[in-house]
Amino acid sequence: MASKRAPALSPKAGPKDPQRSRFSMSALERHATVIAFLLVLFASARIIATYTVFNHTSDEPNHIACGMEWIQNGTYTFETQHPPLARVAVALGPYLIGARVRSKPAPDSLDVPIEGLQILSRDHRYDLTLALARLGVLPFFLARVRDGLLVGAALSWTAGSISGTLFFTFTPPVLAHAGLATTDMPLTACLGLLSSPHLFGSKSPPWSTRH
Repeated sequence: MASKRAPALSPKAGPKDPQRSRFSMSALERHATVIAFLLVLFASARIIATYTVFNHTSDEPNHIACGMEWIQNGTYTFETQHPPLARVAVALGPYLIGARVRSKPAPDSLDVPIEGLQILSRDHRYDLTLALARLGVLPFFLARVRDGLLVGAALSWTAGSISGTLFFTFTPPVLAHAGLATTDMPLTACLGLLSSPHLFGSKSPPWSTRH
């Protein structure tokens, strides 16, 4: 009579080592600043690398012309659909290398982007002028990353802060808009101020339970 084999016992996973988990979190907290800096540096390099790769979008000349009017003449009449902050930022670089508006187009007309194209093509320095205009959006990208890090620090949540920075700086639409002389990334940065704990004069945002 054949003897029955005892059923094989499945190996059980041992309990997690809490000391090892604490060590991992401690290492993350010690190097959080360096990790965040490297993530931002890598994302910024990826953004800047696209400045002279892609031609201008349909709305970039419009934003540049409107910002240039504000800097050059102190007026804002070309097109008032958007607030001037982002447009002034994208026009500042071209202004510093001598670009200027040469006419006064009719408000809200197709002459406004044509004026922007004239700014971009001035002195046959299209790539340089467009790159400087797009560079004006980079500070808004950095400000948005900073706000996310501040919220994580206020909540004493280092892992969440770093992972949030990782996801934000590796999201293709974020990098795409951060590399254009438009108003999208500045709007994102300004909305991010609402999550900044320093805006509310307290250590934690209003929705946090850690006061």
